[in-house]
Amino acid sequence: MQEQHTQIDGQLAAGRTRLPKAPGLGLVALGLVSLGLSAAACSNSTDTNVEETAPPATPPVETTLYQRLGEAEGITSAVSEVVQDAAMDEEVLEFFLPNVPDENGEVPDGKPTLAQIEACLVLQLSAAAGGPEVYPGEAAGWQCRTMADSHAGLGISEEIFDRFVASAAGTLARLGVPEEDVAIVGGVLNSTKDDIVENQ
Repeated sequence: MQEQHTQIDGQLAAGRTRLPKAPGLGLVALGLVSLGLSAAACSNSTDTNVEETAPPATPPVETTLYQRLGEAEGITSAVSEVVQDAAMDEEVLEFFLPNVPDENGEVPDGKPTLAQIEACLVLQLSAAAGGPEVYPGEAAGWQCRTMADSHAGLGISEEIFDRFVASAAGTLARLGVPEEDVAIVGGVLNSTKDDIVENQ
């Protein structure tokens, strides 16, 4: 038997991996393979000593509307687009014209510039979306006022208000804001309707 093992070891060392035929060797190998397969098949059955633990599931990360809109930078960009798109409607634009600086860069006393209005809108939307901003507050060198104070006497009708909100929703959708978030922003804007609309 020792001589047979020496012969096999010599053949393996020489790179010849074909084993000599030995009686019953095939049956022994088959038995070992079967035993291994049986052990593998049974390992998941009734062995209560082996604990199988799945890696812990990563919970979805909760984000605020503020984060989803791109925080202050993203909201600033979106508000600028909203105002530009809304100004394409001449009747809506009329309400912004007193805030557009004249050739000397001046606006009437007591009126914010268009840039200051946009900054106040950014402040308002950021605060409503869960950001750290506080509204009303100061933005772009202007003390933002409440919606009621800033729209008093403008005579904004419900139709004009609704057109502005619809335009804003269309702009946000064009910018790729998800439908659910567009609806939330629409809700924020619509919550100011009673403070803005005078001719209902």
